[in-house]
Amino acid sequence: MYKYCGLSSWIVLPEYRNESLYLINEVNCLNEYTITSYTSIPEAILILKKNGFKELDNSLRWVSAKQIKLYIRRKIYYCSDPNMISGYLNNSEKKIFTDHSSFNCFHIVFLKNDITCYLIFKTNNFLLKKLISSKFINYFNSRIIKIFKKQILEKKIFAAKIHYISNLNFFNKHLAEITKIISGNFNVSGILFDNRFFTKKFNLISFKSNPQISLYKSQYLYPCQIDSLYSEIFVLDF
Repeated sequence: MYKYCGLSSWIVLPEYRNESLYLINEVNCLNEYTITSYTSIPEAILILKKNGFKELDNSLRWVSAKQIKLYIRRKIYYCSDPNMISGYLNNSEKKIFTDHSSFNCFHIVFLKNDITCYLIFKTNNFLLKKLISSKFINYFNSRIIKIFKKQILEKKIFAAKIHYISNLNFFNKHLAEITKIISGNFNVSGILFDNRFFTKKFNLISFKSNPQISLYKSQYLYPCQIDSLYSEIFVLDF
């Protein structure tokens, strides 16, 4: 329904580095496009912001699977079998599934009372200290010895980073159950997703990460309408 342009690489030969900013002029001419940048380095973020880009998101939301056993939730059903998932999807979701089936990612559909929520995610290792805000880390650091700090905050955890959520209301309502199912079936420690998609405020413990900025520029769409499908995250396998 809308045209997208994903910025992934800014490559300039050494002898033309002084002219590299002119590349931004070409990007700024794409007025009919929604332009995204998910993997910019800090220097590029400053340049893009000066050229009208806004923050799509500035942090991640981390939900650990270890706490889920404390919660009693009504049962939801799920399907993660690639040969069966398409049977639960509408036509637009089937196209998304087909287009991303060859990439390094996982697909799962959750169901309850004929309502579905389709998720696409990638698994990877993340440093715990990057998944918890600096405010929490500072509070935590003041109460533990350095050895404990290194053992915990410098630890890498294997987590599922969610890139597409078809039904935000369902996702937030059943966040505990979804985390439990994904962690149990894909052997991850918890789930990660962009903080802008976190809308349910209840006593399930979750953490806002340290700054991890993604950018966008659009005349048509708002941040919650934009996801990272069809982006460099999948094509280049970040």
